[in-house]
Amino acid sequence: MDNPYAAPQRGGGTESSPAVEGPSRAQDLALVRTWLGQSGFVILGISGAAGVLTSLLLDLQAFYMPESGSSMMGLVNTVLMIIVSMSAIHIAVGRWRDPKAPLGPMISRGFQTGGRAVLPLVLRGFALIIGLIFFVVPGVIVGVRTLMIHGMFALGYRDEGVKSLKHAWERSEGQSADLFVLVVLGTAPLIFMSLLEGAWQYVAYEQGLGIGMLLAASLPLAFIRAFVSTLLPLLGAARVIGWIREDQGELSFPWEQ
Repeated sequence: MDNPYAAPQRGGGTESSPAVEGPSRAQDLALVRTWLGQSGFVILGISGAAGVLTSLLLDLQAFYMPESGSSMMGLVNTVLMIIVSMSAIHIAVGRWRDPKAPLGPMISRGFQTGGRAVLPLVLRGFALIIGLIFFVVPGVIVGVRTLMIHGMFALGYRDEGVKSLKHAWERSEGQSADLFVLVVLGTAPLIFMSLLEGAWQYVAYEQGLGIGMLLAASLPLAFIRAFVSTLLPLLGAARVIGWIREDQGELSFPWEQ
């Protein structure tokens, strides 16, 4: 079953699939595979460009102004990647619904929904970090139970600001084991790429290899890392698609009204 949450596509014919009783990990993964098959190169280009830009600025700052710290650039990177993840969801879902849909409106919707999602996602990040540092298990639980928050904002599902965190928590009741596997699948590649990028930056800086050698490897790694960072939001969005299908009996999004 290629598109487990399929519904009539706008402008792209129709697809059908057997009725499903509720979202499942296998169906989420199948849907994300479909999205990446249709839009993977577009998402790669957009996310990779954003990753290279922020990595370039961070590398230049670390090399030429190491005493200035990186907190401000870290915040800029966080906000930019939130917007990128929202755009990735809109591109994946939009092209799935209508293969001929123009990219401009999808990216624009990514900026709009990303702006509304910054505060809830930053709060989620703080709760996740604090939980992981001091308690570990609660941090993992927060990450699992709020996995869908990107998709909720991007797809207009119960967009209630910070209250969306509460709704994500409540709606994921009884799905923790399933969602934990999705979190591992989406996080492990990102952790690996981040460690690889950080290790190279440390070696290049400590060994005095020069800015050229630093950028030669860190920028391609940042390109791939930024793309990998969209996998977790896409997995969460796939689960939200299932929720919308359950609640409405069909797929309908605000921008299609």
